[in-house]
Amino acid sequence: MAQRELVVYALENAASVVLLYIAHKLRRELRVFYGELCPTIGWLVRRFDFEEIREIPRETPIAVPLSLEESSELLLSLALELELLALVRGRALFPLASVPQEHLELYSAYRKLPVCPRKDFGGLVRSIFEELEETTPMARYQFLSSVERLREIAERRVRKSRTTKG
Repeated sequence: MAQRELVVYALENAASVVLLYIAHKLRRELRVFYGELCPTIGWLVRRFDFEEIREIPRETPIAVPLSLEESSELLLSLALELELLALVRGRALFPLASVPQEHLELYSAYRKLPVCPRKDFGGLVRSIFEELEETTPMARYQFLSSVERLREIAERRVRKSRTTKG
């Protein structure tokens, strides 16, 4: 079975810097999509000689480098806006979602990589997680694993409905 190509949707954050560095060290070829407001990412893409793309092909899996804090806040904010369907369809991957922001920043500093600020998804979402973590320290991990479980169930049901139709 041929492996599907992967596009990294790089953001100006520590997780993107770390993911690009690791891919470079592992000599992985990457296609990277990033916005105009990401000068650090543009510099790394050129320095590590990754392929820069301006458009993400349909049906291509997308790796979104976000830390534990960033990914849990993004997913909760999308769920609150009822846009979880886009994530459940199985196209977006979060390869560093289990790594806390502090660890990514320490890794970046240790490897002398550029340091980028943490992506802020809003005070309401952050305050919800802070309140949850007062009584449930692993709330972010539990939330992410629940979203992953939702994705698996949705994909299984979509596959089942397609096989019963055809």
